[in-house]
Amino acid sequence: MTFKQLTKIEPRLQQLYNEARKVKVKDDSFCANSVWYRQFKPRLLELVGFGAAWPELQSPTAYDVAYQTIYNALPNCGKRCSCI
Repeated sequence: MTFKQLTKIEPRLQQLYNEARKVKVKDDSFCANSVWYRQFKPRLLELVGFGAAWPELQSPTAYDVAYQTIYNALPNCGKRCSCI
């Protein structure tokens, strides 16, 4: 299943993706993982995976596709990020 197919079932996935693309790096200590786990993953879990309302979105494949697509839309961690 593609991300586009997922967004046809659950349009809020596209909104999350658009938000992730708009995240701006303010300095070299920017941490994509921190932003992901605080701002995006909790919302993703409501839309796709075992807790999803639609059966088509409850599969591990649907979760993986949505997770990777939205996470990869975030900017990379900065040079002084603590997770690198």
